[in-house]
Amino acid sequence: MSIAKGLYMEDGTFFAAKAGYGNGEGQVTMVRAANFIEIATDSLAEGMILCFSFPEAGFAPVDFKEIESLTGKAKGVVVQKIASTRNGRALRDFYQSQGIALLEGVDTRVLGFYLNSHGNANGKIKTNTDLNERIVRRPSYSLPNSGPRLAVLGEEVANNLLRLLVKLGYELDFYVDELPPDFTQIQGIITAKNLSDSWQKSLLNVQIPVIAISEAAQKLAVSLGGELLEQSLFTESYPVLEVKTGQTVTVDFRLKNLLKKVPGEPLYIDLLTTRPVAFVINNILGFEFLPDIFTLKKLLRRVGL
Repeated sequence: MSIAKGLYMEDGTFFAAKAGYGNGEGQVTMVRAANFIEIATDSLAEGMILCFSFPEAGFAPVDFKEIESLTGKAKGVVVQKIASTRNGRALRDFYQSQGIALLEGVDTRVLGFYLNSHGNANGKIKTNTDLNERIVRRPSYSLPNSGPRLAVLGEEVANNLLRLLVKLGYELDFYVDELPPDFTQIQGIITAKNLSDSWQKSLLNVQIPVIAISEAAQKLAVSLGGELLEQSLFTESYPVLEVKTGQTVTVDFRLKNLLKKVPGEPLYIDLLTTRPVAFVINNILGFEFLPDIFTLKKLLRRVGL
């Protein structure tokens, strides 16, 4: 039986699509960025339907180095238009190869107004075409370098952040399923993993610097007395203010929830809402955003790395 192709919201609202494939259900979230591969394969987008506000995709070449996670990805992607170019066709093929449902030709401006007034709501992508999923080859779990050695916990740390760490000279050892047996040869720990209770307890007890990003920062913050706000934020070039210097920098956010209160000392605040977005307490440095190389260097120096 043929069905109307489009996005079906849980309250009965329907957004028609001109093209697309696959079926999927999840939380529909607005993305105010143009990283069509990175964000769709970010582990924080797992199970979500991402609506990109950028009016047209498919101009940049598909670069498999931009894949953020091999285990987590969005349930679906909604766009207003994909360019009729070779790169546009490659982007469609990429989503299909990853098992990500796609809707094209949706009026994302109207959908954006709907989400602004209703918050993040559940929806379903419905088409008449199924998807075939392909397995991507897993990367190496060691990046040797000349500087201090960091233990990277989990696969959820964004590739662009890892590239910055390598550029700054850090040696990276990856631990996906378990913590290192000891920390005698490691100068610091970095993680964006949604921590299990045992991992969280271990990180609270280590004596070396812990750099927690995104969900990991939020979970550690809550365990130390912080509070969360149930609101998502997927955007790039967002202004934040460094509390100590009063300097404004622009950073990227990919979050299902936001910090409302942080433990210890707030380092950066949301320039628009004054909400804390980074903190330091004892040997733990937590920040919700993805920093540029200069901000990252400053933050790492703060904890002695």
